[in-house]
This record gives sequence, C-alpha cells and structure tokens, in this order.
Amino acid sequence: MPRLGIGDLAKPPKRLRPSRVLLKENTDRPFEAKEEVVQEAHMRAKLLRQSADKHPETIDPEAALGLAKRLSSRPRMGPHCLCDPRLMRRIRNRVGGWLWHLVDKYGGPVCTVTLVPRGWAFTPDELQCVDPNKLLNRLRTDLLRCAPNSGKGWAIYFLHGEFQTAQGAYPMHVHGVAGGAMVKAVDALRKRKNYASTRKKGQDNTQRVVQSQKPLTNLPEPLTYLLKSYWPKKWKGYVSGVDTERRSRDHGRIPEPYHSQYLLWLDQWELKDITLLMGVRVGKKGFILTGQK
Repeated sequence: MPRLGIGDLAKPPKRLRPSRVLLKENTDRPFEAKEEVVQEAHMRAKLLRQSADKHPETIDPEAALGLAKRLSSRPRMGPHCLCDPRLMRRIRNRVGGWLWHLVDKYGGPVCTVTLVPRGWAFTPDELQCVDPNKLLNRLRTDLLRCAPNSGKGWAIYFLHGEFQTAQGAYPMHVHGVAGGAMVKAVDALRKRKNYASTRKKGQDNTQRVVQSQKPLTNLPEPLTYLLKSYWPKKWKGYVSGVDTERRSRDHGRIPEPYHSQYLLWLDQWELKDITLLMGVRVGKKGFILTGQK
C-alpha cells in the first residue's frame, strides 16, 4: 500500500480546525470565511477570461479558459487544487490543524521559519519552466549539509511567492516550521552564501533567514501563515533620501496578466510539489515524526 502524502491528510478533529477557532475568536488575521473564498474564486475566473482575451501572446488562452471554468464550477478535491481558494481553504484547515496538533504535542524546541534563497527570483518568461521540486530538493540538500545531525530533527516547508512590481519578477521563498536539531540547521544556513544577508549600500538587503526566537503562542495562527492561498504583489526599491532599500507591506492583488500567469503556473502542480517534509511523514491521524528529538 503506497505511503500517504501531504494531499491525503484527513480532516482534523473540530477542536483543531483553524477555521472554527480563528473565526470564532475574530483575531487580527482571521482564517478566511467561506463567503470570501467563493467571491475570490469567481474573481479569478473573471480575470482569467479577460487575460485570455486581452493577452493571448502572454498566456495560453485555452489553459486560462479551462481554469476559469473550473473556478466557476462546483469545487472538487483533486490533485490540482492550488489555484482554487475554496479548496485551499479546506487544505489549509487540514494542514494547519495537524500542524497545531504536532507542535502542541512536541516536547522539543520549535520555531517558525521563512527562507529566501538567492537565485529564486524568476522573470515571467522563466516562471513557466520552474520546477518547484528541484527548488525544494536544493533546500533539503543545503539543510542537511549545514547540520550533520539534522536528521534527529524535523521540518515542514511550503513554497510561496510574490510579484515585485518594480522588478517585474516573481521571487519565491518558503515558510515553514522546524523542530529539534532542525532549528540549529536553519540557523546555520545564515553562513552559506545563498542565505547570507547583506546590508551594504546599493546591494540587495533582503533578510534571507527569518527565524522565530520565542516559544510559539496564539496557536494555531502562526502555523496557518505557513501555507497561503494567494501570492501578493509587492514593491521593493529605493526612495529619495534613503540609502537602503524599502519594501511595501501591503498585500495587493498582482496586476494582469501576471496574476493569471502565476495561476497557470501553479495549476501545473500538486500540494506535494510545493511541500518539503524532513523527518516527518503523513499518517492516518496527522503528521508522524520519523526523526528523533
């Protein structure tokens, strides 16, 4: 019998479902409501149809119209769910719930992580040739090289991206959670060339390793942040009178046709393709650690 994958996660108990807990508590960054994801699905379908008509030289009209049709129909769970916000809500509920269960029961050190490796920014023309599995396998290799004993820990990472309007590029990164020896492995990445940050004037000052330093609180909120159902637009560059780069914090929608381009790229992949599991596997009742503390 084949081993279960990340896409096979069962529904967590109701007490562990972020949609019930976060919406009930009305936090500052609540879990998306059902009405919101339905509206977003229809908006994406509308924009895909418009881009198919206005930008046939940039995107594949047939693929765009096919995806638009799926987004306008009744959602059905399947391998290609990443572009449908209605299905991603279900997936985020399952992933976030079982991550909550894992972190809550784990007795060792745990941290949330954002990693922004150099060389992971792609132009619109390059995007369609990007294989997320290759990016994540490269990250796996880097982590294992950083800490020989990292096999005694565990980590779960999800690929994410954005569109930088000034550069006209899609930088990618990962959000994740690490436990045990993997916490030190993440910290050791800072010494590697592709993860070292620089603060020199005129150079990219992106912080490439962001690691929480305090025990996680307000669960499951920091864990639902790790897997998102959208890519935002961002602005990054220099402003008059300031020597260092500035970065916008708003999460607006990517302009067309770049928004449709990213959706069509993402639609080629499954959840397992944008997920990196290290020292952990999927069981019938959530995540199971295969490493040691």
